Amino acid sequence: MDYRKIYVSIVLRAKAEYHDRRQQKRNGHYFEDHHILPRSLGGLDVIANRALLTAREHFICHWLLTKIYPVGTQEHNKMVCAFWNMRATGEFHERYIFLGHTNICVQAMLGLLEK
Repeated sequence: MDYRKIYVSIVLRAKAEYHDRRQQKRNGHYFEDHHILPRSLGGLDVIANRALLTAREHFICHWLLTKIYPVGTQEHNKMVCAFWNMRATGEFHERYIFLGHTNICVQAMLGLLEK
């Protein structure tokens, strides 16, 4: 499976819909700001490197990032940590809490999910 292609298609769609999503966000719809090239991998905190994603898209993109980088590399480890941190508890993290998420995170950390 081409995880990078899926990731790029989600990001490109979000970028193409940026103005609509920004307006929807102003009207109370929920979107999350995502760094396309993660800051932990050298991505800058600039508009060109950001996309407004739904919570579901954001979760999927972080999962895809764990699949894009080879297991055992520093990049993969950073993406697994970022994905794992999405399960943190608190006011802004409850949207990601569901039974299967912890299992997915553990499998990603151990490199057990299909490559």
